[in-house]
Amino acid sequence: MLSECSDSESSGNTTVQIGEYQFTEAGIVEMNKQQFNDIIQGLPEIQSILLRDMRRRGLTRKAVQKCRQRQNMRLNELDQKKKELQEKLRDAIRTQEEMTLEYERARLRYEHAQSRIVEHLRKHPSIHTQK
Repeated sequence: MLSECSDSESSGNTTVQIGEYQFTEAGIVEMNKQQFNDIIQGLPEIQSILLRDMRRRGLTRKAVQKCRQRQNMRLNELDQKKKELQEKLRDAIRTQEEMTLEYERARLRYEHAQSRIVEHLRKHPSIHTQK
C-alpha cells in the first residue's frame, strides 16, 4: 500500500509510506541509483512512477540549489575582484595625479632656469660672446 503525505512540497519534505516503510524525498535523493532501483523493483507501476517522479524532483531541486550556491559564490568572487580593481584604479589615478604635479613643477623650474639664463645673457652679452 502506498500513501503520500506532504509536509511541504516546495521544501522537499515529502514523505511516502510503502507498506511498513516510510521514505522522505531527501532520503530517496540521497540513495544511490542501485539502492533506489532495488526499492522500486517489484512495486506496482503507479508506485514506482510516483517514487521516480519524487526522486527526479528532488534531484532537480538539489541541482538547482547547488547551481545557486555556485552562482552566489561566483558573484561574491566577482564583487571582490571588482573592489580590488577599483582600488587599483584609485591608486593608478592617484599616482598619475602625483606624476602630473611633479612634471608641472619640473617644467616650471626648467622655464624659470631658462628665463634666468636668457636674462643673464642679456645683461652680460660680452662675457658670453666668442672672440
